[in-house]
Amino acid sequence: MIKHYLKVAIRNLLKYKVQTVVSILGLAMGFVCFALSLYWIHYETTYDGFRQDVDRMYMVRTNDEYAEGKISSRVPYSLADYLTEHFPEIEVAAPFHINSERISVNDNYQDVMFSSADSAWMQLMDIQIIKGNRNFMLPEDNAEIAITEEMAKKWFGTEDPLGREVKMWRRAKKICAVVRAENTHTCFPFELIGNPELGRTWWYITWNMLVKIKPDTKVEELEAKINASLPHELKQVTQTRKTGIERIYLTPLSELHYSKDFRDGKEEAITFNYIVYFSVAGILIIACALINYLTLFINRMRIRQREMALRMIHGANVRSLVYLLTIEFLLLLTGSVFTGFLIIEICLPQFIELTGIDAPKSALYAETCLFVTLVSMLILAAIIGLLYFLYRRSLHLSLRHDAGRTTGSLLRKGSIVLQLLVCFIFIGCTVLMNQQLDYLRHRDLGIEFHNRGSFSVRGDYNMLPLVEKVKRLPMVTEVLPPNYSALASQIIAIGQWDNWDGLDTPLDVPLPVNLFLGGEELFRFYGITLLAGKSLNDFSTYEEIIINESLARRMGWTPQEAIGKHIFKSFITYTVVGVVKDCHYVAPTLPIPNTGFVVGEEMGLMQRSAGILFKYKEGTWNECRQALEDIYRTACPPDKILRIDSEEEVYNNYLYSEDMLTRLLSFASLICVLTALFGIYSLVTLTCEQRRKEIAIRKVNGATVWNILLLFFREYLGMLCMAALFAFPITYAIIKHWIVNYVRQVSISPLPFLLIFVGLALTVIAGISWRVWKAANENPAEVIKNE
Repeated sequence: MIKHYLKVAIRNLLKYKVQTVVSILGLAMGFVCFALSLYWIHYETTYDGFRQDVDRMYMVRTNDEYAEGKISSRVPYSLADYLTEHFPEIEVAAPFHINSERISVNDNYQDVMFSSADSAWMQLMDIQIIKGNRNFMLPEDNAEIAITEEMAKKWFGTEDPLGREVKMWRRAKKICAVVRAENTHTCFPFELIGNPELGRTWWYITWNMLVKIKPDTKVEELEAKINASLPHELKQVTQTRKTGIERIYLTPLSELHYSKDFRDGKEEAITFNYIVYFSVAGILIIACALINYLTLFINRMRIRQREMALRMIHGANVRSLVYLLTIEFLLLLTGSVFTGFLIIEICLPQFIELTGIDAPKSALYAETCLFVTLVSMLILAAIIGLLYFLYRRSLHLSLRHDAGRTTGSLLRKGSIVLQLLVCFIFIGCTVLMNQQLDYLRHRDLGIEFHNRGSFSVRGDYNMLPLVEKVKRLPMVTEVLPPNYSALASQIIAIGQWDNWDGLDTPLDVPLPVNLFLGGEELFRFYGITLLAGKSLNDFSTYEEIIINESLARRMGWTPQEAIGKHIFKSFITYTVVGVVKDCHYVAPTLPIPNTGFVVGEEMGLMQRSAGILFKYKEGTWNECRQALEDIYRTACPPDKILRIDSEEEVYNNYLYSEDMLTRLLSFASLICVLTALFGIYSLVTLTCEQRRKEIAIRKVNGATVWNILLLFFREYLGMLCMAALFAFPITYAIIKHWIVNYVRQVSISPLPFLLIFVGLALTVIAGISWRVWKAANENPAEVIKNE
């Protein structure tokens, strides 16, 4: 019997080849999009989830005293003792510090992550010493470090790493231990561990901290208690920090990786919400594919009503029909799953490169199989319900040609409208997002990044000899002396201003100000416009300053009124000598920053952190980067860290998440449109089969092929209008909700919506024209005779 069911199912699938292929490909692409995005979300939300008692671990974070509304992870070391002493709900408070350091192993330099070795931190992270001693944990002037098991194998192979030396901070460090730690799928990976030689008093706000609370502790109440009694050392005002730390946040370790402020600090990190959006796109693609399949299935059932009725007259029951159609569906689903896994296997390397996921493929396939099983059960339930509905109809109605024609027509039209609606939303969101990104990149930023680059060597190093080498590069057109820092890629100093001319009393919350070394030479290089006053030059003093227009207005001055005004600091009084046009060199989601430009050798650290700014010829950046790396290798000590940036790439990197979202949505839009078009084509094919007799009679009565084509075109244009009527307001609402995050926003005009409608209408008409034309050109006599 099963063999018979298989034969019938295969014949039916082959009979409707186009519908079968559309259903398989649509379901397969839906499975791929949703399975990958679901796995991506699961991976992002389970960072550090393997740690014991992770549900009781929290990251201590504070308000960022230099950026209003931001959250910082920097805290002083001494806060740990204060928390455990004053709040019994806290079981462990573990300060730690992880930073990238350049080290030398066997005269080979490389960058590694170096972690502090606090005992509480090691306890929470389950860091175990598997060989050696604990000398690396000594806090005072420690010359010994420990290495992770994986890094020891990488560097020394089968040799014993104990006693070997590495160079760090210009000092020799001896490896005294090998530790075992979980360094995959964690927010805190490291290769070396030891004493970071950082201050451990309240003054050094350079540490991070994890706390482990006792069971049954209410975190919200604990956080409120801590904020109600912050230590005065934490809130103290200094010469460089006016506001101090005013609030502490306890962020669950299980949520830390995808919390916004944590991910925004990571280069090329995709915003977690955008991953969710891609998952929703996958769901919509699956919905389109399922709607296609179920609509085609129901239409085929209506075509086969006479067959079903005859089978039931000859003794077939609902169970046998369920077996028959279930096997047909399972064959279709098997083809979809096989195709989906094949696509996943092809796309997996690019997917892993995009997401940075470090996990076995077995986990991905396991979650995909689970998802496929759930979807299959839902579809089977729908099919069984449909079959019982058909069974309850009388055999007399089933044997009639016109049975359920009205219901079938409404179902078909509703299916097409719903798919077109999803297509309009996908295409509209993708087009308008790209329009906003293009606006952010090419609208007047007040600064020119195109074909500008920076070249610097970290550390106390004389850059002057490198200037001449950079000038001799054939792709370089202009080089500045090493007195300035790149605006997009490096913020040198952040000041806080609370008092200036015109204020009766100093501000309670001072203005944070980004300070750069710069004057006439830098302004010309970046194309920054001076609105009032004069530029700084070699004869200017370090008490003179140029500010940007937004800062001047926040201080209550127009650009012209700002000239000659004074800004009072505890150790210096600035005189405003110029105002420049606003330049947007930070992420477009942030407001235009308060900016000041100063000059003079007295600026100390700012002067030592400067690099070489240069312009290069169009299209030569990769060649230029390679040449600069060659200069670094031949002219610089290997312990110095090289930094080469294209200012345009740095600024565009601020839009990395948005670029990835539009790429993902573009892919989803393409799949959705193809699924809808193939579905529409399949439905048109079935409709033409059902309406062959009607078309033939119309031709007998004088209708031309063009009349028949117009009949179908009017019907589908009506469905397009219905879909657009609902889709465009939804798209507008989605984009307005998304675009509100940007300080500079493109105006949304009706033109993109009109072009999207026309484009999709032409695509749909082109897709159905051939099938309708073929049906309209059939011999009406033959059609009526066969009917």
